[in-house]
Amino acid sequence: MTRSSSKNWLNLLRPGVTPNRLLRNTACRRNCSIGCGDKHFLQERWQIYQFISDHRTLFTVEKMCNIFDVSTSSYFLWQKACPSGRWKKNEALLTVILDVFETSKGSYGSPRMTKELRAQGKNASRPLVARLMKAAGIQARRRKKLVATTDSKHNNPIAPNVLDRKFSATRPGEVWVSDITYV
Repeated sequence: MTRSSSKNWLNLLRPGVTPNRLLRNTACRRNCSIGCGDKHFLQERWQIYQFISDHRTLFTVEKMCNIFDVSTSSYFLWQKACPSGRWKKNEALLTVILDVFETSKGSYGSPRMTKELRAQGKNASRPLVARLMKAAGIQARRRKKLVATTDSKHNNPIAPNVLDRKFSATRPGEVWVSDITYV
């Protein structure tokens, strides 16, 4: 939920804005950044309920439910409901995922994470693990690609090793040495 889109919705909840006017006025939709195909905030029902819960001191619950086209009874049921069984299972799985992620030093993505979870006896699909990791903001660190800096397989002449690791010199300027370091 972006701050600007939240403010636009708050402006719609001011007196004089009816739900019919909100739904039918396409210009209003464009101003609220909820145009067709756009990704906007309050896409999930729980997000709508959370928004209503956060702003119930500013506006009446009935008016917000009317504007967002949800029933007040479903909002109040959401408030009273305890976490579902699926929610609890996902929370337990997420704690295991976080442990494995920490153990792997952040290198496991969802496929390897799924294999590790199955090895531990946890039954979870890769898409579920990917969704939980994404929701928790967990992302595997990618390995840096090895950059080849030396090409040993060439036909160019190789300079002879004149010093043969004898770096002592009898006078200045007799032996010149250099080093190439790739950064």
